[in-house]
Amino acid sequence: MPMQRTGLVWHVGLAVSLLLVCALPATCTSLHDAFDSRKAYAYTSEIAAFGERWPGSPGHKKAENLIRQVLQKDGGQVEADDFIAHTPRGQVPVHNIVGKFNIDGSNGQDIFVLAGHYDTLFKPGFIGANDGASSAGILLAFADVFARQKTRMQIWLVWTDLEEAIEAFKGEDGLYGSRHLAHKLAANGQASRIRGLFLLDMIGDKNLNVARESHSSAALQSVIAQAAAVLGYDQFFSITTRISLMTTFRLSRSVYRLWM
Repeated sequence: MPMQRTGLVWHVGLAVSLLLVCALPATCTSLHDAFDSRKAYAYTSEIAAFGERWPGSPGHKKAENLIRQVLQKDGGQVEADDFIAHTPRGQVPVHNIVGKFNIDGSNGQDIFVLAGHYDTLFKPGFIGANDGASSAGILLAFADVFARQKTRMQIWLVWTDLEEAIEAFKGEDGLYGSRHLAHKLAANGQASRIRGLFLLDMIGDKNLNVARESHSSAALQSVIAQAAAVLGYDQFFSITTRISLMTTFRLSRSVYRLWM
C-alpha cells in the first residue's frame, strides 16, 4: 500500500472533521485542524501488517488489542458488544468495539457515530489494506483527535466485527456485527438519540471516488458535499445532484432504518 497510492484517501477524514465542526459548534474550527492524516495512514499500515484479520485469527486479535489500547490512551469510554454469530461456518465469536467521547452525563445527550469494520474476508492471503484496515485506521486517528476536542454531542467511534460474509452476501450471511449492534441500540432506546452516522468503509482506494449511496440521508449527503467543496476535495466525490460519504452498503442497510 504505497503512500502515493493512498495519500488522497485522508481528505475524507478532513472533510468529516470539517462537517463535525459545523454540526458541533463547541469545537469551532480546531477539530479539522487537529486531524492528522499521517497518523491515519500509519494506523492503517500497522493494521494491514497484522495480515489476515478474520475472527479467530492472530491478526484479528492484534487489531482488536490495538483499538482498545488507543481508546484507553485517548481516554475514551470503551464498550464491548460481544456475541456469538451463527454462520455457515458454525458459531463464530464476534467483538464489536465502541469508543465514546465527550459524554456529559445526561441521559438525553445527542450522539453522532463514525463507523467502520476491522475484520477481513475468510480468504488466505487477503490483507485488506483498503477493505478493513483503512476504516479502522482512520477511526483510530479520530480517537486521537477527540482525546483533546470537546463537542456538544457524544461522539461514538464504532468498529464492527464479522461484517464480511462467510460465503456470500445472501440472506443473513454478512453484516453480523452491525446488525447485532443496531438491534441492540434499538432495544435499549439509544437509537433515538443518534443524530447521524457516517460509515468510513473502503476509503483507501487507489482511485478514490466516493459515490452517491441511495439508501442514505440526502441531508447528510449534502452536508458532506459542502464540506468537501469548502476544502477543495470535491474531485474525490461524485458530485452531481447529491453525494454520499458511504462507499459501500455495509452497515447502512442494517442501521439506517434504526438510527436515522
